[in-house]
Amino acid sequence: MKQRNRKLTRGLIFLLTLALLLAPLTAFAQGGDEHGGRHPQPKPWRLTGTITAMPNDGVIGEWAIDDQPFMVEERTRIDEGMGVLSVGAHATAQGVVRGDQQIATLVKALPLCEECPCGPEARWRLVGEIDAMPSTEDMTGVWVIAGQEVQATVETTFRPGDSEFAVGVLVVSAGTFDVDGNRIAKVIGILPQRPGHTHRPGAGWQLLGEIESMPGEGLVGNWVVAGQSFSTTESTSFGKHPEAFEVGAILQAVGYFDDGGNAVAHRLNAVRVGDGDCPTD
Repeated sequence: MKQRNRKLTRGLIFLLTLALLLAPLTAFAQGGDEHGGRHPQPKPWRLTGTITAMPNDGVIGEWAIDDQPFMVEERTRIDEGMGVLSVGAHATAQGVVRGDQQIATLVKALPLCEECPCGPEARWRLVGEIDAMPSTEDMTGVWVIAGQEVQATVETTFRPGDSEFAVGVLVVSAGTFDVDGNRIAKVIGILPQRPGHTHRPGAGWQLLGEIESMPGEGLVGNWVVAGQSFSTTESTSFGKHPEAFEVGAILQAVGYFDDGGNAVAHRLNAVRVGDGDCPTD
């Protein structure tokens, strides 16, 4: 009888010891620590807007969208399917908070406006070499980028990076139009050369605004959008809803400059405009 009790006692001691050994593993499996506490879940974040800062060399390092900083790591996914990620480009980024930093898991280029609920303010973007620039100390005045005049004001953000602005330097600029149709720059930044990318991008443009005129028959021919003229060709892509193109509708155009300096669109996309409550003047 005593021998049986000793066996039961040893069995209970073994089970208790085993339970104590397994307790920390169970806590970790349930998302806790060795004291049974739960690990806090990383806090997600998302930004959508204009890229206002990015590394001068490559993509790894500190970026900013609308001056909100975040970090890009080697494992961050970079999606340039809708355009080139550069200062002045429209983009979205998402990730998690780690310590006191926002770490991006994805950075994706976006059209200037995927859906504009109140009708968008006309916007533009240029990529090209500096043909001329003002001699003013604060760099305000008229610039010529990719053959196009751009007005820099005291509100323009300049992003030289580690280089200096000079004629012949490749830059990206983006902004809006004034009442006379002049391009007013929100940002002008030197386009960084990424490691392993030997191809130098050619001059290009993007435009978002209202259709003021378009070809009388079909979609190939001369267009005017937000006061800016360009042409389309048989090679131009007209998106998924070409039936939506009409005078007064909103579209986004993406294109290049031909050898004569004329703007030619290689893609047009109709922009959805909602019927929600919108501010009035």
